[in-house]
Amino acid sequence: MENKIALFWHRRDLRFDDNAGLYKALKSGYPVQAIFIFDRNILDKLPKNDQRVLFIHESLKAVKAKYQSFGSDLKVYYGEPQEVFKQLISENQIAQVYTNRDYEPYALQRDKEIFDLLKNEGIELIGAKDHVIFEKNEVLKDDGKPYTVFTPYSRKWKAKLNADYLKPYPNEKYAKALIKTDVQHLISLEEMGFSGEQTQEFPTNDLGQLSIDRYGELRDIPSIRGTSRMSVHLRFGTVSIRAL
Repeated sequence: MENKIALFWHRRDLRFDDNAGLYKALKSGYPVQAIFIFDRNILDKLPKNDQRVLFIHESLKAVKAKYQSFGSDLKVYYGEPQEVFKQLISENQIAQVYTNRDYEPYALQRDKEIFDLLKNEGIELIGAKDHVIFEKNEVLKDDGKPYTVFTPYSRKWKAKLNADYLKPYPNEKYAKALIKTDVQHLISLEEMGFSGEQTQEFPTNDLGQLSIDRYGELRDIPSIRGTSRMSVHLRFGTVSIRAL
């Protein structure tokens, strides 16, 4: 294990706390460096004032500050993931790469390519379940086939749920495994060809401001903010689904 490190690759999990894949990395026995990649395969197709990119960029500032509080930092790259990983492999002795699983079509293709690249270098890619409570094969009919009707699926889902699935991951407890580093540059939106102008209000991810007890009553009233407003935070993982 001498001089070898583990990488943790942030994607749709822009937080330090209660992060399943990061927890696995911190307990791996290797020093851990966290990374994030602004993926050009996605960004090059977006309008230059895309508010999602601005939201991600703002969220990364908060994630970086958390890592910096432990004397480490999140390294942020811009490019095609395969090329970024080739660079990382050439610059480091990597034993393992940890990440949280993503289930979208492009993500599955990208991750297969990264898996093959790492495997050829003798590096293990280890995924974790973080973005969902149950993955698709965890809630099935008694005959082992997937549900096609929501209500019986919902009943099975709720019956399977217990407190173990909702336990948070205490990452601060293992933060000593993070690699110590100076503050790392965060590429600007302008450097990536994007505008930093904010045209949409970003909702808070402060769960304490939600009126959960009256959610069913207030959510359909357009004149008030009766919904959770958590969709963007769940989409990019700035809040854990376990916390909800």
